[in-house]
Amino acid sequence: MKVQNQKVLEGCAALTAIAIQERQTPWKFGGLARLAMARNLKRLSDAKDTIETTKQGLAKELGLGAAPNRTLAEEPDQEAAGKFLAEWKTLMEAESEVVLTKIKVSDLRLDENQIPLAVLNGLDWLLTEDA
Repeated sequence: MKVQNQKVLEGCAALTAIAIQERQTPWKFGGLARLAMARNLKRLSDAKDTIETTKQGLAKELGLGAAPNRTLAEEPDQEAAGKFLAEWKTLMEAESEVVLTKIKVSDLRLDENQIPLAVLNGLDWLLTEDA
């Protein structure tokens, strides 16, 4: 499916948060939901890596990368920074092709699992209501 790059980053962050919290919180997800989350996390992480590589290449192209002799006090070139922000906005609005599996809301067992609202918000576009 075509996914806006901003959603790729949001979905990856939300699924990563669930994976990290899983070490402390005994989630009680349905088996299919766990499998879908694991697959989606891998696929979104791969897409995120591609976005990050593009971002780093753009920064380097505009001379905004970390130069060896550059100090933190040095201001980046404002024109280059403006170009970077414009290109970053365009990149975030662009779409990536990612094979994802929708997750049934009922498989999240929201009555049992206290998933933070920010995480649910990041996952919303990956969820499907039960028929």
